[in-house]
Amino acid sequence: MKFKYLITVCTLTLITLSSCDESFNPKGEYTEKYILNCVLRGDTSYQVAILTHSYDVNGYDPYMNKTDPAITGADIRLWYNDSVFVFRDSVVDRIGGTRYGDSLKIYYLNNLNLQYNKPVEIEALLPDGRRLESSTTTAKDIIFDDKNSSKVIPPVNTSLVQVGWNGNSETSYYLSRFKVTWYKKVNGQSEMHVMEIPVKYNLKGGQYIPVYPKPSFQTTVFYDPDGIRRALESISEGDPDKSNYSVLINNQIEIFGLDQNLVRYYAANTQDNNFTVRLDETDYSNIDGGFGVFGSYVIKNYNIRFVADFITELGYNPIY
Repeated sequence: MKFKYLITVCTLTLITLSSCDESFNPKGEYTEKYILNCVLRGDTSYQVAILTHSYDVNGYDPYMNKTDPAITGADIRLWYNDSVFVFRDSVVDRIGGTRYGDSLKIYYLNNLNLQYNKPVEIEALLPDGRRLESSTTTAKDIIFDDKNSSKVIPPVNTSLVQVGWNGNSETSYYLSRFKVTWYKKVNGQSEMHVMEIPVKYNLKGGQYIPVYPKPSFQTTVFYDPDGIRRALESISEGDPDKSNYSVLINNQIEIFGLDQNLVRYYAANTQDNNFTVRLDETDYSNIDGGFGVFGSYVIKNYNIRFVADFITELGYNPIY
């Protein structure tokens, strides 16, 4: 029975192979595509857009291409708050460098401050007359729930540090980032450092692995005080003289509000299915006339402070 099954499979394979067109090209017909990427940031007035195009290569290795696909000479404009902003072109250093060299061609603005719940439109007019367009609306204001949010670390009357705010899970995702400023004395001089605190640590294989927040529709974030302590202890690991270290008492938890375009982009690229092999990877785009992503995010800071004894118990000096 197994032998007959094997013969059948071999026969079908031979028929399939013999019926294939000898001119079959797995790459398909090449069509040039244009890509505009621009994510407006709420933490700076400096905004960047990148304009590129697709390319073809001889063979099947895309890394054979050595010509930078960036498009220069385009007219990129942004309509926001009853004003028109015109991007300027520039060149910046690439991080680490690539096969295209050490410089990256960009378009930038240095005078755009995002506000909450505002419509924004972008248009890129290419040198050949092609036009790429998109629009978005910035996330709504993030208003903290002071009554149900922790104000100090360690927290009072609760086992977890928590921060809550208003939100709209239909149009926004949120991401928290708790950054703590600390100093180390080196040769009589204080060196400043900033570290991000994980929400907790997981014990795996005898090691504590930090877990950091991910974008979510949740409007409350929780931090484990034991995890905060462990993170702070790590800054002086291996150094017996803890008095060389100081920690700022007052710090901030940043809450990022991602607009609907970024929500859709994030959701499209995080749809995991551990039981199937995905052959159709999501290629999300919200650019009319081309491909790419246009979106925005805003930031609101929540002030929180350490109890001084919490810092001194670690052997560090609190800085007010």
